[in-house]
Amino acid sequence: MHPSISIPHPCHVGAEQLTPTAAGWHCAACQTPVIDFSRLSEADILAYLATPGRGSVCALVSTGPPPVPARSRRPRWLAVLLAVLGLRAAAAPAPPHDATTPPAGPAPTQARPAEAGQPSVLVRGQVLDDSLNVPVAGAWVFVAGTVYGAVADEQGRFELPIPLSRPEVRSGRVQLEVRAGYFSFVPQRLTVPLPPGAAPAALTVRLQSVPGRGHLKGKVKVQEPPRRF
Repeated sequence: MHPSISIPHPCHVGAEQLTPTAAGWHCAACQTPVIDFSRLSEADILAYLATPGRGSVCALVSTGPPPVPARSRRPRWLAVLLAVLGLRAAAAPAPPHDATTPPAGPAPTQARPAEAGQPSVLVRGQVLDDSLNVPVAGAWVFVAGTVYGAVADEQGRFELPIPLSRPEVRSGRVQLEVRAGYFSFVPQRLTVPLPPGAAPAALTVRLQSVPGRGHLKGKVKVQEPPRRF
């Protein structure tokens, strides 16, 4: 499972402030490079961001249909960069953790609580695109403030078993944070009541579009996917 990328705070600087460069533009207002990600797949963007010492990146991205990750569509500067990185990776020892490796420390269990013998309460539902009224496949549903959660299937449906020993269950409610999108949706938080001795009603989560959905510019943020309890 791969990290997700987003632009949580889009920049509204006009095109008149941008000067073309080999990799995109230079923003006169922010005095920073703006990288053109508008024709790249999410995998290509993650490969670029994983470059050692890359730091914070300001980028222009497309939020329409995901681009086809065909090599012929990669800008020449990115193709050269990835080729160089590939040569360096082949010659260097593997790093202790890559972009998709969990942080150091005890590895979280990937088993469902039922399989691990843990009593649990099941939170389930469906994530929809509020603008188009269609399922949002692959949406991330976190228990807010934690790294634990579930991933929606192709129909936007998810099942999140939460161990009864968790403080959220003992308090009688759990707060969820739902994210999706590849620059398309506003993250949503919602509180789900957990009635004693009964499963909560199935949820319908409608994600709102980000302002300016279609093309965005701003600082890129990378987030790891949710883990099972």
